[in-house]
Amino acid sequence: YMGELPLETGDAPPLAPVSSELLSIALVDRRKRRAESAAELLRFLGCSVSVFFDVPYDSSRSHAVSVLCCNEDSEHECRAFLNWAQDRTPTRAVLIGGPDTVAPLFAERLPAPLTLDAACALIGVRPMAPSPSAPPPPDAMAPLPPICILIADDLELNRQLLDRQLRSLGAARIVPAPNGLVAVEAVAGGGVDIVLMDAHMPVMDGYEATRTIRRNHPNLPVIMLTADVTSESREQSFAAGASHLLHKPATKAVLRKEINKLLHCNRESSHAPRFVEMDQLREGFFGDDVAALCETLSQVSTQQLL
Repeated sequence: YMGELPLETGDAPPLAPVSSELLSIALVDRRKRRAESAAELLRFLGCSVSVFFDVPYDSSRSHAVSVLCCNEDSEHECRAFLNWAQDRTPTRAVLIGGPDTVAPLFAERLPAPLTLDAACALIGVRPMAPSPSAPPPPDAMAPLPPICILIADDLELNRQLLDRQLRSLGAARIVPAPNGLVAVEAVAGGGVDIVLMDAHMPVMDGYEATRTIRRNHPNLPVIMLTADVTSESREQSFAAGASHLLHKPATKAVLRKEINKLLHCNRESSHAPRFVEMDQLREGFFGDDVAALCETLSQVSTQQLL
């Protein structure tokens, strides 16, 4: 689900263009995490999103669409939002969730939480068949092999978005994990080829989960995927043992490139020659039995000796 918008779309198929007047969205939600999740999805689709945590709010900027996310018992909040929106014509007032009593007063109502399909409908993105004569992108890369990818993220919307991206790239199996502890248990069960790990999660955060996974599975690639762009987050990620760090939202092209790169490096390291440390071999296994040592060395390539 991508649009012809002013952002990098990687190698996604062309989609019907979105009118520029629909790209400016005011998003109001008292719950910070829910607001950030919805805003992240809308920005991924190319929208310019301003987030506010209360209504009425002060905003000198006009928006083509005003969206209110609220609970079923928030009728007073809905009416305050509508009064604000009416003074800012031609903004389109959209309700996500909210009580049934005020739903008819809005131009549109969407179910909560905001899903990928609903977000596309909100901004008017329509898939469009690619031109048969269009040449493949010059930087086209091979699709992902049929691997199993674990997605650890406490927000269901993020897991849903990554699931669709990775399946479209060729991943055979996706394992969702709402927190780090579930991720660790899933990896321990076997069958996981690579992990996409969010940094901030309840129960067990991504840093602790990565440390635990690294202790028991030192060769398993773990990509830290987070919206935290601070240098502290980067340092914590690699200190915990992350193989790579990506910032949200990651495009399909970036995901495919980095996952394929890590899988290639992992295959190479698994076929690397094993080296024999001579002193440890003699002292730990043979002692003064020179004949046994010589017999063993005759079966080992000289390129494997240090």
